[in-house]
Amino acid sequence: RISAADARERHWAIEAEGRPIGNCALMPHATQAQAGFGIIIGDKTAWGMGYGAAALQEVLRIAFAEMRLHRVHLTVFPENERGRRCYAKCGFREEGHQREAFCKRDQWHDVISMAILRSEWEAMR
Repeated sequence: RISAADARERHWAIEAEGRPIGNCALMPHATQAQAGFGIIIGDKTAWGMGYGAAALQEVLRIAFAEMRLHRVHLTVFPENERGRRCYAKCGFREEGHQREAFCKRDQWHDVISMAILRSEWEAMR
């Protein structure tokens, strides 16, 4: 379903040196010019090498230049400092802290909402 020509969601594998290290996705809203974003670099040997930022920058180019979206948003756990730095480096701004908004393994966790607007992305280019 995700590879169908009419699929709204966009999913990508992230590769480094010919091997898969993670994946990311852009999930456009049905009626608004915005999308949610998610990413994971599952190969811990690839952490801290800039692959996540490079993938995110390409996804933002697709979102804003090709899809003409207005806004891309995401949520991140407060303790994921590496991810938060990456998102900030790519132009995302923190918009809010949601208390106990995500349940994982029967435990509630806070999440931080972040987003970037097309005008902010254009200003960074």
